[in-house]
Amino acid sequence: MINFDFHNLCTGCRACGDVCPTSSISFTKDKDGFVMPTVNVATCVDCGRCDKVCPALNHSVQTSFKNKCYAAYHKEKRIRTIGSSGSVFYALAERTIEADGSVYAAAFDANLQLHHTRATSLDEVYPQMKSKYLQSDTTDIYKQVTKDLREGRDVLFVGTPCQCQALHNMLPDRLRDKLLLVDIICHGVPSQNLFNKSMRHYELEHDCHVESFSFREKTKESLRNYKIEYTTKDGKRKTVVGGLDEIPFCYGFFYHYIQRNSCYTCKQRTIVRVSDLTLGDFWGLSNIKPEIFDFEAGYSSVITNTSKGQDIIDQLSSCMLEEISDGVSFVAANNRAYTKLDDKSLMRGIFFFCLRHIGYAFCEKHFLKWQRSILDRLFFSLVIRLDNIKKYILYGK
Repeated sequence: MINFDFHNLCTGCRACGDVCPTSSISFTKDKDGFVMPTVNVATCVDCGRCDKVCPALNHSVQTSFKNKCYAAYHKEKRIRTIGSSGSVFYALAERTIEADGSVYAAAFDANLQLHHTRATSLDEVYPQMKSKYLQSDTTDIYKQVTKDLREGRDVLFVGTPCQCQALHNMLPDRLRDKLLLVDIICHGVPSQNLFNKSMRHYELEHDCHVESFSFREKTKESLRNYKIEYTTKDGKRKTVVGGLDEIPFCYGFFYHYIQRNSCYTCKQRTIVRVSDLTLGDFWGLSNIKPEIFDFEAGYSSVITNTSKGQDIIDQLSSCMLEEISDGVSFVAANNRAYTKLDDKSLMRGIFFFCLRHIGYAFCEKHFLKWQRSILDRLFFSLVIRLDNIKKYILYGK
């Protein structure tokens, strides 16, 4: 029976629920709104499967392969416009769909709830494109992946590193040949619960109903915009596009104090990974390769972690790919979420305390906006100083 400090260490991958033969594991929200497992001891048979798949308890890496790094983007401009960075995910999905395979990745449903979905056509792939800065619900997904692989289908699975680790832990070696496992450079995951609260507050402020939300929308001015489509009370449909820092939820995300507890001790933030490929933004590319950098296109960093991943990249004719010398180290230096952990600040504890006891509207006003009152700015400054004192005492820095 799986049993450890769920509140601080559970990644929320839900693999334990999928693998349990007696359906003894369900999921409920903890005090901060993050999904955690609950075990029914009356029906648990102590088979140990949940322990074996758990990425918090079992972390493995590919150690015998020398990673390579590529700057990449899809050759079709229309596809690049839709994707977050270089739309390499779509190219991998195209390859899988053409082989009559299945693509598993995160997509919002009509109610803005994020789930991993199964796509068997390119039309179903489009909702899976673009970054989503919260945790997806993977209920039954690992079972579906296993079923597809047993039936001999090609499978592309794209997820956070912990979700990829969980799937890797679940599958026997004989089923991995047709699986392409792709993780993303992950900045940690806030909860669906907090995202829901932020959207409901937006609706109250604008007297509207939010129909769709995109975290990454490209314009000529920026590759990182949000887009909200909503309907007003009188039935008018409106679209708003702006900088991500204007969205309170994203403010907390980028300053690392609304993420899941386990994200601050993530075992997967390392160069050696269990996935075949790692995808992410290629920040800083214009500094080392100005001759190939195209601002409007957007670029992905593609890091090969296995020989299988390398073979796929060597055959990916729908993408422009340029190998970057010492690119893995460059990505690690310019995209800190690849290998570096974020500190769990005092602000995080204060934020969630206020969320529990005062409510979201108060938290958004005082914690999640650039423009704050003088008192709020003084408070933030004090907390930052206390954080620095804590780091000095604990780490001497």
